[in-house]
Amino acid sequence: MTTRIHHWKNKFNSLDESAKDWLRIGIFFLAGVFFALTTEAAPLGGIEVIEVRVLAHAQVQGDEYRLGEIAELDGFDVDAISRLANLRIGKSPLPGRSLPLSLGSLSARLNHELKPNQYKIRLPKDAKVTRAFTVVKKDEIEKRLKETILAGYSQGTQAQVEIKSKLKDEFLPPGEITFAFERVGESGRLGGFASWKVKLLSQGQEHKQILVRTQVEVVDEVVVAKGQIKKGETIQESDLQTVKKDISNEKVGYQPEPDQVVGQQAKRDIQKMEALKPTLVEEPLIVEKGAPLKIVYKTENLYFENLGIAMKSARRGELIPVRTLTNKSTVYAIVKDGKTAEIAL
Repeated sequence: MTTRIHHWKNKFNSLDESAKDWLRIGIFFLAGVFFALTTEAAPLGGIEVIEVRVLAHAQVQGDEYRLGEIAELDGFDVDAISRLANLRIGKSPLPGRSLPLSLGSLSARLNHELKPNQYKIRLPKDAKVTRAFTVVKKDEIEKRLKETILAGYSQGTQAQVEIKSKLKDEFLPPGEITFAFERVGESGRLGGFASWKVKLLSQGQEHKQILVRTQVEVVDEVVVAKGQIKKGETIQESDLQTVKKDISNEKVGYQPEPDQVVGQQAKRDIQKMEALKPTLVEEPLIVEKGAPLKIVYKTENLYFENLGIAMKSARRGELIPVRTLTNKSTVYAIVKDGKTAEIAL
């Protein structure tokens, strides 16, 4: 090897100066070509080739995702890298869902910004993008809905809620999760079947709406007849008793308070253990047709009385015709009690 080096050195020294200069130029040119072939510099516009290293499993937050969220960018052109990092790639999947990443779709997006020989994509096998999410458990949805329904019943009322729809875990964008509930339609009944809209919100924005079917069973203390009460009989406290009963299919406000029933008359026969309802009772007749009445007329500055005869039987608060005894004229008066009626103008 040493002999060869000395041989070429002697050859070089034997050349004249002009030949030595051309030889030096040739060696320099070959070195430049070798350097160009061993670098990744792109020939267009002096822009270095930008390497795009796609993440095997990228997680994004918003409705759309950009290149900087799913890949690492490497190169010397800072402005180009900054521009590419903000390049919109596509629409994000639903929260908790994933989409595969393909070389073709990524290249198509990059070709809007660079020429194909100005970038290089490294894409792992089975690369995908996943939308970040918060899980709302089905048990939590059921619990919140039941609490909302039960809050509509008075304390002491025994109500049980059964969810008839099949619920599942829901995936929402990250953030504070809140609920909103809305009943679909009003049946006017205390229980039974109903449909509810359950709205799931993240950061105050609605992202999911679920329709849930429910059934409510309501058991409460009910005033019933101890035995049969005949039509026209005045109801006494001893005629009543309180029992627990399923009132799911009863209308709201179907039963008056016990003290509102006592002293009323039965409008029809009330059967044993039948619940008392406003439609079953009425005020008793306190004025009989032909009975004498004191007729009263009063204003802020005037008051007078007269005697009359009731021209029909009546209950408290009813307006009836009354014939005066003095001049036999007919006036209309509201029955106040069994002996008094007040003229209504």
